[in-house]
Amino acid sequence: MNEGIKAKGDLQDTYTALKKAKDNRDKLLKEAVEAEEILAKTIKTSKDVSKLMTKSQMAREKAKASEIQVDQCSLIAEERQETYYKNIMPALMDVSIPP
Repeated sequence: MNEGIKAKGDLQDTYTALKKAKDNRDKLLKEAVEAEEILAKTIKTSKDVSKLMTKSQMAREKAKASEIQVDQCSLIAEERQETYYKNIMPALMDVSIPP
């Protein structure tokens, strides 16, 4: 029974990590889009184009890295969910409760 509780907790922790990774990805993608927009607006008038381009590139790289993190968290969540529902839950259901 403790194994089931631990597995359920692990699964919930995985879902939480996945949600945080997705939220972070969304935030970083938004920042990347904003950096691109700022760059596009100021490229004609700014002397610091190189600095803005570097900032924009860094934002894109962070967003891309966060996408990889989401993919990794998704895989872990899928594996844990499959283990929980295909192995642990059926095993717990087979345990007979003493009268």
